[in-house]
Amino acid sequence: MGNRTFTQVPPDSTGDKLAMRNRTKGADTILEQSVYLSEEETYLAVADAVAFAANKHHLTIFNATGSGVTLRIHQIRPINLALTAISGVGIRFEIRRVNGAPTGGIVITPEKFDANNSNLPAGVTVRTNGTVTNGNLLYPFALNNDEIPLTSLNGNLQQNNIWLNEIKNQPFVIRENEGVTVQQITSSTVGSFAWLIVFSVETANADV
Repeated sequence: MGNRTFTQVPPDSTGDKLAMRNRTKGADTILEQSVYLSEEETYLAVADAVAFAANKHHLTIFNATGSGVTLRIHQIRPINLALTAISGVGIRFEIRRVNGAPTGGIVITPEKFDANNSNLPAGVTVRTNGTVTNGNLLYPFALNNDEIPLTSLNGNLQQNNIWLNEIKNQPFVIRENEGVTVQQITSSTVGSFAWLIVFSVETANADV
């Protein structure tokens, strides 16, 4: 699991003070310690109005060698932008690891959740329609590119997070010279999606 650091607190003594609350369970008084989830510096990037095409890489994030950081993916969301009538079809997509640095396409500048966040190193890139060498398949999924019914537009502007974000999962970490891509597999050229990715950044030697 990597190196971990800790504070060893002498019992009822002069060590660090830990936040607790008392709860009575049966005949016992239980001390429950407060736990705070850390807030990593977080960023989002949007590939807007991405046209459909077979084998196209709609969204790719890559962490190049020498960046000095590790990335954690929290969300990937497809957003259907079709507002007029479209005869769509079901489309197979695949999320895969990336082997080697992608090239070409349109590079997207991520936005900071907090303006005081650090600037991303040049080695962290997000792009659409890039040239990508596929790595291992993580999982496939299928989406329709039909138009959004205008009567339910408010509920359908943004589709569900398709990433693996269960609270008990180990975070999906992208270390240096690693990446993830969303690739269209089957053929369709109708309509367009936007793709939203949310990720956080820590120094490369940070424990996970």
